[in-house]
Formats: sequence, structure tokens, C-alpha cells
Amino acid sequence: MATVDSSDSAFKINRKLGLDGYAIVNSSAALSANVPFNKIFNQTASHVTGSLSDPTFDGQIQIVLGLATSSGDCLVEYTNPLGTTTTKTLSNGIGLMLICVDVTGGGVFRWAPIGDVS
Repeated sequence: MATVDSSDSAFKINRKLGLDGYAIVNSSAALSANVPFNKIFNQTASHVTGSLSDPTFDGQIQIVLGLATSSGDCLVEYTNPLGTTTTKTLSNGIGLMLICVDVTGGGVFRWAPIGDVS
């Protein structure tokens, strides 16, 4: 059940919330910007890199989780608001939350981290 409380000018959810749709990569590959949750699963001794394409709409949110069962790291790459590539190492069980930013006001969307995991 979801309720809208206009006194707070907020939309409040009073039940459990899940993300519908996810993608898993277990070797260096593209992550999906079209699902809200991506998991990088590393079972190798080398690094596994997930490359996240630019967002497709304003306000889009992305969560990337790194899970490793080996000595290799989980890396996520994305284009930041400055237009350069950012690479973050996700320790085992650590996630990164990103939000879409319209960097020009004209529909050029990039990812900005909500929390820094480095």
C-alpha cells in the first residue's frame, strides 16, 4: 500500500519496496542502464569490470553491487558529469548508487554518485 501525504509534500511508501529488473555480469561486459539494479559477480582471480552506459532519462537511479568469491575485484565504470570516465572498485558486498544528472539542461545525461565507495 502506498499513501500520499500532502501535508509533507511527499510520497510515502509504508510497505516493502523492491526493484523490478536486474542484470548480472560475471566477466568484463556492459552493464544495463535500463534496469535499476546491476550486480558484478567476480569468480576469477582477475578484475571484472562492468561498464555502465549513459542514463536515458532525467531522475534515473542505478544501483551497482559488487560480489566476489575470489581474489579479483569488481570494478564499475561510468561517465561522470564532467564527461570523463570514473572507475570505482566495489569491495565484496559493497554497492554504489548513482543518479542521472542533465549536465547541459538540454538532455545530455550523465551519472553522479550519491555515495562514494572509494
